[in-house]
Amino acid sequence: GSLGVADRVSLPGFSDNPYPALRRASVFVHPSLTEAMPNVLIEAVALGVPVVASRISGNAELLSRVPGNLVDPGDIPGLAAAISRALSIPSSCRVPMDVVAAFDEAVALAAYEQLVERVMAAGVHADVKS
Repeated sequence: GSLGVADRVSLPGFSDNPYPALRRASVFVHPSLTEAMPNVLIEAVALGVPVVASRISGNAELLSRVPGNLVDPGDIPGLAAAISRALSIPSSCRVPMDVVAAFDEAVALAAYEQLVERVMAAGVHADVKS
Protein backbone atom coordinates (compact mmCIF):
# COMPACT_ATOMS: atom_id res chain seq x y z
CA GLY A 1 0.00 0.00 0.00
CA SER A 2 0.92 3.64 -0.31
CA LEU A 3 1.47 4.04 3.45
CA GLY A 4 4.08 1.28 3.55
CA VAL A 5 2.43 -0.61 6.41
CA ALA A 6 0.87 -3.54 4.55
CA ASP A 7 3.32 -5.98 6.14
CA ARG A 8 2.42 -4.72 9.66
CA VAL A 9 -1.30 -3.89 9.55
CA SER A 10 -4.14 -6.31 8.89
CA LEU A 11 -7.64 -5.30 7.77
CA PRO A 12 -9.16 -8.72 7.06
CA GLY A 13 -12.83 -7.70 6.79
CA PHE A 14 -15.75 -9.76 8.13
CA SER A 15 -15.13 -13.02 9.96
CA ASP A 16 -17.58 -15.42 11.62
CA ASN A 17 -15.00 -15.94 14.37
CA PRO A 18 -12.64 -12.97 14.82
CA TYR A 19 -11.25 -14.15 18.17
CA PRO A 20 -8.19 -16.07 16.91
CA ALA A 21 -7.03 -13.03 14.92
CA LEU A 22 -7.87 -10.65 17.77
CA ARG A 23 -5.92 -12.80 20.24
CA ARG A 24 -2.81 -12.52 18.00
CA ALA A 25 -3.01 -8.72 17.81
CA SER A 26 -0.10 -6.77 19.25
CA VAL A 27 -2.52 -4.01 20.25
CA PHE A 28 -6.22 -3.30 19.80
CA VAL A 29 -7.03 0.34 18.99
CA HIS A 30 -10.58 1.64 19.51
CA PRO A 31 -10.65 5.38 18.64
CA SER A 32 -14.43 5.88 18.84
CA LEU A 33 -16.00 9.30 19.19
CA THR A 34 -19.08 7.86 20.94
CA GLU A 35 -19.74 4.48 22.52
CA ALA A 36 -22.48 3.20 24.83
CA MET A 37 -21.15 -0.28 25.63
CA PRO A 38 -17.87 -1.14 23.92
CA ASN A 39 -18.44 -4.88 23.37
CA VAL A 40 -15.50 -5.29 21.00
CA LEU A 41 -13.25 -3.56 23.53
CA ILE A 42 -14.47 -5.90 26.27
CA GLU A 43 -13.70 -8.85 23.99
CA ALA A 44 -10.16 -7.61 23.30
CA VAL A 45 -9.55 -7.06 27.02
CA ALA A 46 -10.94 -10.52 27.84
CA LEU A 47 -8.49 -12.03 25.34
CA GLY A 48 -5.59 -10.28 27.09
CA VAL A 49 -4.78 -7.98 24.19
CA PRO A 50 -3.24 -4.61 25.11
CA VAL A 51 -5.78 -1.89 24.28
CA VAL A 52 -5.78 1.80 23.45
CA ALA A 53 -9.09 3.64 23.23
CA SER A 54 -10.74 7.04 23.21
CA ARG A 55 -11.61 8.55 26.59
CA ILE A 56 -15.39 8.43 26.15
CA SER A 57 -18.06 7.15 28.54
CA GLY A 58 -18.23 3.41 27.75
CA ASN A 59 -14.50 3.04 27.15
CA ALA A 60 -13.51 5.12 30.18
CA GLU A 61 -15.72 3.03 32.48
CA LEU A 62 -14.03 -0.18 31.33
CA LEU A 63 -10.48 1.18 31.23
CA SER A 64 -10.43 3.58 34.18
CA ARG A 65 -7.99 1.39 36.16
CA VAL A 66 -5.45 1.56 33.33
CA PRO A 67 -5.56 5.27 32.45
CA GLY A 68 -2.46 5.26 30.25
CA ASN A 69 -4.36 3.60 27.46
CA LEU A 70 -7.09 6.26 27.22
CA VAL A 71 -6.67 9.23 24.89
CA ASP A 72 -8.92 12.19 24.21
CA PRO A 73 -11.16 11.73 21.15
CA GLY A 74 -9.51 13.22 18.08
CA ASP A 75 -6.08 13.49 19.73
CA ILE A 76 -4.07 11.92 16.91
CA PRO A 77 -0.60 12.56 18.44
CA GLY A 78 -1.86 11.18 21.78
CA LEU A 79 -3.29 8.12 20.04
CA ALA A 80 -0.01 7.52 18.21
CA ALA A 81 1.95 7.85 21.48
CA ALA A 82 -0.40 5.44 23.28
CA ILE A 83 -0.11 2.89 20.47
CA SER A 84 3.67 3.20 20.54
CA ARG A 85 3.66 2.70 24.32
CA ALA A 86 1.37 -0.33 24.01
CA LEU A 87 3.67 -1.88 21.42
CA SER A 88 6.84 -1.24 23.41
CA ILE A 89 5.44 -2.05 26.89
CA PRO A 90 2.34 -4.24 26.34
CA SER A 91 1.74 -4.71 30.06
CA SER A 92 1.12 -0.96 30.37
CA CYS A 93 -2.10 -1.38 28.37
CA ARG A 94 -3.43 -4.72 29.59
CA VAL A 95 -6.55 -4.54 31.74
CA PRO A 96 -6.87 -6.70 34.88
CA MET A 97 -9.35 -9.54 34.40
CA ASP A 98 -11.40 -8.56 37.44
CA VAL A 99 -12.36 -5.42 35.52
CA VAL A 100 -13.74 -7.58 32.70
CA ALA A 101 -15.68 -9.71 35.20
CA ALA A 102 -17.77 -6.66 36.12
CA PHE A 103 -19.14 -6.69 32.55
CA ASP A 104 -20.17 -10.36 32.64
CA GLU A 105 -23.76 -10.99 31.52
CA ALA A 106 -24.76 -12.50 34.88
CA VAL A 107 -23.26 -9.57 36.80
CA ALA A 108 -25.05 -7.06 34.56
CA LEU A 109 -28.36 -8.91 34.91
CA ALA A 110 -28.01 -8.98 38.72
CA ALA A 111 -27.34 -5.23 38.72
CA TYR A 112 -30.48 -4.60 36.64
CA GLU A 113 -32.54 -6.80 38.98
CA GLN A 114 -31.26 -4.84 42.00
CA LEU A 115 -32.12 -1.57 40.28
CA VAL A 116 -35.67 -2.73 39.51
CA GLU A 117 -36.10 -3.92 43.11
CA ARG A 118 -34.91 -0.53 44.46
CA VAL A 119 -37.26 1.36 42.13
CA MET A 120 -40.20 -0.84 43.09
CA ALA A 121 -39.38 -0.54 46.80
CA ALA A 122 -39.34 3.23 46.43
CA GLY A 123 -42.90 3.08 45.13
CA VAL A 124 -42.10 4.43 41.70
CA HIS A 125 -44.68 3.29 39.17
CA ALA A 126 -45.11 4.07 35.52
CA ASP A 127 -48.21 3.80 33.42
CA VAL A 128 -47.42 1.69 30.38
CA LYS A 129 -49.63 2.23 27.37
CA SER A 130 -49.60 -0.07 24.40
